[in-house]
Amino acid sequence: MRATVRAPDSTESSAASPVEKEKRAPVTGETATLVRPSRAQQFIARRMVQAHSEIPSFNVTAKIEMSGVNELRLRLKQTAQSPVPSVTDIIVGATARTLRAFPMFNSSYAEEQFVLHERVNIGIAVALSDLLVVPTVFDADRLTLDEIALTTVQLVQGARARTLKPAELGGGTFTISNLGMFGIESFTPIVNPPQAAILGVGRTAENLSLEDGVLVQRPRALFSLSCDHRLVYGADAARFLQHLGEVLQEPEQLLDAPQKTQEESNE
Repeated sequence: MRATVRAPDSTESSAASPVEKEKRAPVTGETATLVRPSRAQQFIARRMVQAHSEIPSFNVTAKIEMSGVNELRLRLKQTAQSPVPSVTDIIVGATARTLRAFPMFNSSYAEEQFVLHERVNIGIAVALSDLLVVPTVFDADRLTLDEIALTTVQLVQGARARTLKPAELGGGTFTISNLGMFGIESFTPIVNPPQAAILGVGRTAENLSLEDGVLVQRPRALFSLSCDHRLVYGADAARFLQHLGEVLQEPEQLLDAPQKTQEESNE
């Protein structure tokens, strides 16, 4: 599994190039092609080593009903709105508001201190042919769903064209990786240091369940939350996913601008 980390320079050529052919591989001794990773790929490798060696991570998973998400998207498609918010866009909006309710998930651990970030900046994993980059939706908790959709379209287009600026690939306080469009049911994402957590999303599928003695079929998706145990604990993660599920069951609230806190209203 590729990890969700930020590339150091979006303008560089990230394609790995063969440097020697028909040589003996350093580990197995077999004949193989040796390939030199690009600078971005080397950066990813270092960050993954850092994540595994420095972060005591744990993972919790929950099935979340997606009926409300599907119904909202269908309704928005009928209004000929462009762009129609994607499933990922709705998850970004719901996650941003959940992060406001659970600020420790929007934090970092540095120099034996908890760093609680004021801004909610959500990174979205975008797969390229040879790399995974994570452009950032800044202040996602302050954006309407329409604004998030417009932002992500621009970021994804920039990522694929490799024209994103370094500032657009940094500053994230939380990461979302959605592999549902590839048919993946669930996976365990790797925490993107120094963030507190990363959310992995699988495909939405019809599930049967017994409700009040009646067998019903509902669309559900597996959400997998990997966390830094120095910052949050298992019960915290469980409550986070529970709250996220509640927002996703009533996603219409994401269409409106988030209400300001009392402190923001007084500014």
